[in-house]
Amino acid sequence: MPRSYVLSRDQDGWGAASSSMNRGRIGVAAMGLGALERAIQVAAFYASHRRLGKLRMIENSYIEQLFGQMVLRREVVKAMLAASCQLVSAQGAPNVHLASATKVLSSEWCGLVADQCVQLLGGRGYDEGAPLAKIYRDARSLRIFEGPTEALLSHLGRCLLSKATRDEIADLFRSVGAASGHAAAIEELSGLNETDGAVLIYAGWLTTLGLSKAVMSAGCFSASDCAAAAAHLVSSELATLRTRAPARQSVEVRNLASRTLTTFLERCGLFDSLTCPHGRLP
Repeated sequence: MPRSYVLSRDQDGWGAASSSMNRGRIGVAAMGLGALERAIQVAAFYASHRRLGKLRMIENSYIEQLFGQMVLRREVVKAMLAASCQLVSAQGAPNVHLASATKVLSSEWCGLVADQCVQLLGGRGYDEGAPLAKIYRDARSLRIFEGPTEALLSHLGRCLLSKATRDEIADLFRSVGAASGHAAAIEELSGLNETDGAVLIYAGWLTTLGLSKAVMSAGCFSASDCAAAAAHLVSSELATLRTRAPARQSVEVRNLASRTLTTFLERCGLFDSLTCPHGRLP
């Protein structure tokens, strides 16, 4: 290849690709925020006109609390996005870990809120001609674009647990005033198998929600008067996450899970091949 065709120096390709992906993750997070906001608007408009007995749907205490949680999730995603963009402005490039955490949180919570809004509208929400059905379908793709959620969580978890990259995560927590949060996560994960997939996903969620809590508590990334309530929501999410902390599974338990899957595939005729002889599932 002629030298004049080379856009950068030798060996710079991965760095350019990585920077592009990280910027793309921030872009996907912004799309998630926009879709989340629009879903709330459509559902709130419907709930303010639909009546359940003598009350409008939006006056139902359960639905009122549900909308309140949706708005708080929006505030957290918006603050995480602001923090990510602020680092881009300050450093000239995205922080790979914060960009990944922001993308994960935005896409996952966008999907959650879209699902809740579709449920509120019932059949009208599921109708493909309605805005919510389109938002719900498109929100699902955000969990895949620019890195699937599981891949990004595994990456964050590995960076948190690996001695080679642990300092990078520590510096990020320190930059948002949450050094103690990082130390607590490291202590909580000590002794767990760092190569176990479930442990890495769990550590990735600890990192994501820990950064979200720090960003909301910092007070400089959100001017909303409900920032404290949003921080409390993240704390609740962390508490719920810890109830699902991965246990140290015995070899017997792992073998049982493997045998269960093998039995299922054999009964479906899929054990030797993931397709049936005619090239399609039975």
